Amino acid sequence: MTDTEKTIGEKAKLFDDLYSEIIPQRIPIDFNLSSEVYIANAGLSLGQTMWTLEGLEEAMGKVVPNIKADILPKDSGRLPLFSQISGSVASVMSETGFMQHPETTSMQVEEYDAFIASPYDFIIEKLLQRLFPKLTENPYRAMLVLHTALQAKDDTMKKFGAVYANVSKKFGFYNIPGQYASRALAPLDIVADHPRGFTGMSKDLKRCPEKVIAAAEAVLPMLVQAAKPAQTSHLGSAWMPGHMPTFMRTSEFEKFYYPTFSKLIHATAENGQAFKIFCEDDWTRYFDYLQDLPQGTRFIFEYGDPKLAKEKLGKKHILSGFYPITLLKTGTKEQCVDKAKELIDILAPGGNYYFNFDKTILTLGSIKLENLYAVIDYVHENGTYTNAGQRSTVQDKKDTIKPVLKDIPKFKSKYYISAEQYRAENKYILPDCEEIMYRQVQQYEDAMFKSIMGVF
Repeated sequence: MTDTEKTIGEKAKLFDDLYSEIIPQRIPIDFNLSSEVYIANAGLSLGQTMWTLEGLEEAMGKVVPNIKADILPKDSGRLPLFSQISGSVASVMSETGFMQHPETTSMQVEEYDAFIASPYDFIIEKLLQRLFPKLTENPYRAMLVLHTALQAKDDTMKKFGAVYANVSKKFGFYNIPGQYASRALAPLDIVADHPRGFTGMSKDLKRCPEKVIAAAEAVLPMLVQAAKPAQTSHLGSAWMPGHMPTFMRTSEFEKFYYPTFSKLIHATAENGQAFKIFCEDDWTRYFDYLQDLPQGTRFIFEYGDPKLAKEKLGKKHILSGFYPITLLKTGTKEQCVDKAKELIDILAPGGNYYFNFDKTILTLGSIKLENLYAVIDYVHENGTYTNAGQRSTVQDKKDTIKPVLKDIPKFKSKYYISAEQYRAENKYILPDCEEIMYRQVQQYEDAMFKSIMGVF
């Protein structure tokens, strides 16, 4: 075993312990640094590099040797080729080369009933064409555009994956295997984000509340399906950015957002997968609700009261965030390190914590790299636990999971063929190959479903 392989193994153990409810040897470090930061630091053209990824690996190599993180600082990657082929109106490249996400409204208020009847059918038949106008051409061309766009998306993500794998192996970073990951928005967020938009949803809460509730319930089976990973592991998680809650009154959150949000997270825990939730803005007033979620739910907090978070959530859930990336730009090195020390003193005792910033670092101009290096150095050197190996929780995780799957309808759509349905309708000429056929066909059926869901 090489020294680099040993280092990666040690970093993997930190997360294995963290997600197994054991206090690790030291505080794990995992944060996101966008490709744009690496590209700008290397003096490359942002637009050209995002299109080709040429030079990205070398650009990352100028920064990551100075960062003592445990997981490679990266993001999910931008997809200009997919956006261009599909004609996306929800993801467009700006004149600076940065991919932007303007607010869209792709469903009218009078279409709620059709959406509620079958959300995935509505997505396929209506929303895709509205979000990706090139799919409105004749059906034969639309079929080719969709295939080409999704192939471009898959190829681009493979390119990003190859770059990340090479950099991780070279510089000794651990990466949680991709097959353990999934993604699902909260039910109300998926209705709000593209179909209705923030402005439309804010009005809908008052003018048609019953339809909003029904729509959130209708998408729940689809999201339970989306949250299933290719392979379940305690290391993996379903990613969820929480968008609407802080723009709602607490009474609205309780009525419209939390019921299906909670059901989705408990259902996914029943299926063996934890959720990692980015709590955008300040969720402090919702801490009591979050206490009720399955033990081991993972939270990244943007703003809020870290002391109260630790008090109310820290013995049951895994916490991170709170460190303001703005300080990395405006503060002195000493001030930046002092803030890290402050948060570690609050959040680290007893485990259930990994170091992260309050949001992804998107641009080089939003930070000073020397401050970033100093903060991560401090956490790496001073985040050792004296009680490593002890349990970080006091109860059995299974006792905190509400059995809700029995009450959630199974996901159905004429555009999604389940394994059971495919078995019933198809037999193979070679009986001993049937199980192989069923497994492989289902794999690609699920891949297409998740590709479609991935654009929302």
